[in-house]
Amino acid sequence: MSKIVQFKNQELKPWEGMTQCLPASLKPLMELGKTDSGIIRKGVYSQFESWLSQKTFSREELSALECARSEADKRLKPAKIEEIGVLLGRLSLHYAPITADENKMRLIMEDYFEDLGGIPADLLQYACKQYRQNHENQYFPKASALLKLVKEAFSDRKKEMRAIDKMLHTAQLQISPPAIPQISSSSFHLKEAKNEGTIDVFQRLAVELANGNKTAEAKAHVRLS
Repeated sequence: MSKIVQFKNQELKPWEGMTQCLPASLKPLMELGKTDSGIIRKGVYSQFESWLSQKTFSREELSALECARSEADKRLKPAKIEEIGVLLGRLSLHYAPITADENKMRLIMEDYFEDLGGIPADLLQYACKQYRQNHENQYFPKASALLKLVKEAFSDRKKEMRAIDKMLHTAQLQISPPAIPQISSSSFHLKEAKNEGTIDVFQRLAVELANGNKTAEAKAHVRLS
């Protein structure tokens, strides 16, 4: 019962985007990124990619993007099986019971869990509410009917995540570029000397063999071993 009460009191905002977490300076770029397909045609970048390449991010914007990324990740978190069971169980109270024995019912529920398992719990709750409030729906819904009700909202969330990831990656490269590993000069010269020594052996061996000096092959073999 506690899970049902928790769902009931939860505020539903499935259509609300992540732009409210971002400063005004990033909202236009965010909206542009949501419409970006990410496809480069004939070597021409999209408008979003072009704007992104010219954008200079501040540290405040980087922090805002990191926060938005965390929130976006939460909004895409798939519902747990227990959450799906609670929502479907409550929705089933509004319709005639499914006539099936326990084994068949288990198979049916496994299919529902598989079909709905990638959708966030708040979107599933929204779908169940919208379905039961439509007087034309006289029977318990198939999974596809619930998915259709939140398809657009779920797609928007994934687009927001892709746009945030691109913006965050660009901001991180500008403000905190990855450190270039330093190679000590002594180590470099040592490797260089070893390489030159190996090259010298093979070059000298080739010349000596070309001149028909057969004894050089045995000497070079001793050096290399």
